[in-house]
Amino acid sequence: MCKMVFDLTDDEFQPLMEAYKTYTRHSSEEVRKLCASNFPAVLKAIGARKYALSLHVLYQQFVQDASSSVRAACAASFNEVAKLLGHFAVGTPQQKAATFGGLMPSLLLAEKSASIGRQWRLQLCLLRAFAEMPEFFTSDQIYDNFVPICFCYMADGVMPVKAAATMALANFIRNNRKASQRYELSTRVVKEYAHGRSYWSRMVFIEFCENMLNFEFSYVQRCLS
Repeated sequence: MCKMVFDLTDDEFQPLMEAYKTYTRHSSEEVRKLCASNFPAVLKAIGARKYALSLHVLYQQFVQDASSSVRAACAASFNEVAKLLGHFAVGTPQQKAATFGGLMPSLLLAEKSASIGRQWRLQLCLLRAFAEMPEFFTSDQIYDNFVPICFCYMADGVMPVKAAATMALANFIRNNRKASQRYELSTRVVKEYAHGRSYWSRMVFIEFCENMLNFEFSYVQRCLS
């Protein structure tokens, strides 16, 4: 669909879009999974400006699908979807809350499904997608909903998941607009991990510090370029 879109008029493209919508509700789990996996290509084809009108409801449908494999496919594509939408991300907290707030329950439901099933690969996909969250959600939304998820996986996750959660938390702190929240979260990391009794706790703290330094270095590079 994505390759064909530049050769099609809107009238010609619309039937393809309707067919895609029909297949997203197919009784076959495998068909819905394929639709979820190809969601970024469909978004790229119709353009990010039409996301709210044509695709937002479908994306919520995938995230809430009864099949864990469909939800996993949706979660795996979130990072790419976020990047495609990022060019049109809104800036003010009020605009972000109004535009993307409706997606929050679906994302939290997907994370809950991943945590209950101990699906660490799905957890990893979700946490890697957290890097894009500051573009779409306010500091308060992230602090209330996504930061607790990071601390949960930092404490009780397999090593790749711990690493992804640590990077996500560092990114959240770096992009948080409230000094009080930045201080609170940094203090909590020091208390729970730098002063932790276990070897693994202290390793998590070292990784956290490394991520914070990398973010700062990247920021300086962007300013100087």
